[in-house]
Amino acid sequence: MRKSSNISVAADALRRKPEQLPSRRNLPAPLIGPEPNAHRLLHELQVHQVELEMQNEELSKARDELETLRARYFDLFELAPVGYLTLGEQGLIVEANLSAATLLGLARGELIAQPLNRFVHDAKDRDFFHLLHKQLAGTGAVQLRDLRMMKNDKTAFWAHVSARCIYSDPGQAGLILLRPLHGKTA
Repeated sequence: MRKSSNISVAADALRRKPEQLPSRRNLPAPLIGPEPNAHRLLHELQVHQVELEMQNEELSKARDELETLRARYFDLFELAPVGYLTLGEQGLIVEANLSAATLLGLARGELIAQPLNRFVHDAKDRDFFHLLHKQLAGTGAVQLRDLRMMKNDKTAFWAHVSARCIYSDPGQAGLILLRPLHGKTA
């Protein structure tokens, strides 16, 4: 209920602003005379036009800000020098950045809906991802582990895995960071 009253207050403020600006736009003030309704309607339409133009300006600013944020997201997530993966509750890959795709040897689109366990080299380490969901949900703490992973072509490599629980989106359970360990032999 409070949200709608805030919207109503904002709408009223937005409405008053153009009503106070007719002189700026060379709009005639409402006239009183033989045709007061026509003049009043004309004034209302002109005020509404100014209001729409102001809303359009605000939308343009919001669109520009959104585009800036999208470009920043692309730079931070997609072009990161480490692999980022978002896993769903069942351990399937929901999102992957370009570094993760390169690291695992698949196109990004081919990673989506794949179980991350598929890329874990040792069977005993595959349990890590099964337990990960419970640990993350229980503690909320970042889980760290060095794992022997494998690319799509079965080439093994070591990676430092950082996992964190995220529940900002329904159906998503964890964010995984993969950083290859170049000094460790597979």
